[in-house]
Amino acid sequence: MNALVWLMLFVLGLLGFCAWRIWAQGLTWATAKRWLLYIPLALLIIGIFMGFFFYADYKRVSDELTVKRMTIFLTAAFVFGYSIKEFWQCRQRWTFWAELSAFFAAHFLILQRLHWEKDSYFWLPVVIGIPEMFVVFSVLGLTLRFRPTRSDKSLSP
Repeated sequence: MNALVWLMLFVLGLLGFCAWRIWAQGLTWATAKRWLLYIPLALLIIGIFMGFFFYADYKRVSDELTVKRMTIFLTAAFVFGYSIKEFWQCRQRWTFWAELSAFFAAHFLILQRLHWEKDSYFWLPVVIGIPEMFVVFSVLGLTLRFRPTRSDKSLSP
């Protein structure tokens, strides 16, 4: 099957999942605002990636290096965005931001030096991101003496 057809089926599956989540949460004004925020956020991320790709093409940067950098950035957004969300109660502490900054710098310095084959970039957020998230959560939990807990509101479907 064509890759475009698979992409279309994937997007339709995601739309179905989103519709199910909205239905499970109940259609309230707060739910609608939260879900409507995802649309401009997704368009912004897509626009940033497209702008980065066009700029790299303009500067004659190889496609392999461009995809590598975009994947490293996407992995960082996944790991550190989720870490900030889970440890948000520690945002007033300077050690929280210092540790995240050190991890962020190490993330880019180490991953930029590694050499991969072009096909394995797709799996970078899984192969590198999940173990990296475990390390970040462990170190933040130990040094901040804080364990992220989910509220009853976030546990509801």
